[in-house]
Amino acid sequence: MFNEIIIITSLNELSSLKKIIKEISKKYKLIVVDDGSNDSTSKMLKLFKIECIINKENIGYEKSLIKAFNYTIKKYPDTKNIITFDADGEHKTSDLDKIIQFCKIKDPTLLICNRKNFTRYAEKFVNYLFKLKFNLEDPLSGFKVYNLKILRKYLNEIKPNYFLVDLVKKICVNKHKVLNFPIKCNIIKNRQPRVGNYILSNIKVLKILLII
Repeated sequence: MFNEIIIITSLNELSSLKKIIKEISKKYKLIVVDDGSNDSTSKMLKLFKIECIINKENIGYEKSLIKAFNYTIKKYPDTKNIITFDADGEHKTSDLDKIIQFCKIKDPTLLICNRKNFTRYAEKFVNYLFKLKFNLEDPLSGFKVYNLKILRKYLNEIKPNYFLVDLVKKICVNKHKVLNFPIKCNIIKNRQPRVGNYILSNIKVLKILLII
């Protein structure tokens, strides 16, 4: 049984993903989803003997995470928490120990590791409204800790269209214990959005307003 399993989805992020894996694979259980990358990600994962899910084609961030959640729930049903972690190098691997220790003490159903700065203006707006309604910040953060039992309960009720913010809302509305943990992120220069260009990515983020 693993107390925590870290899930990372990656699309053509070989360099940063390789660095993350080198830093944490010996200490934590990892499951990586290669979401149809056309670089050497899948070869690297096999070389490092990392448990992985290989998508033959790109299915998107949300569908990849949901696929990994279902895979983990089925294969490792006794795991306590699932941690999602981005592959682009934005998150600091040094925060993992702090966050895991925090969860041991506070035992949240969902922990949102909230960023201080946002790469898209639409994220700032979503964050502002979400804080007004639920007193929580950064529902779009890719760095979260989910209690597996609660995740199993609500997973089939969400749609792969809203960066899983609908899942966060579902957990909040049902009065589970949801907490924030502020983090500082690495600055990534020349970042390319996974959802089209910046205009399209902002539009997709703004669609989240329909479900908040």
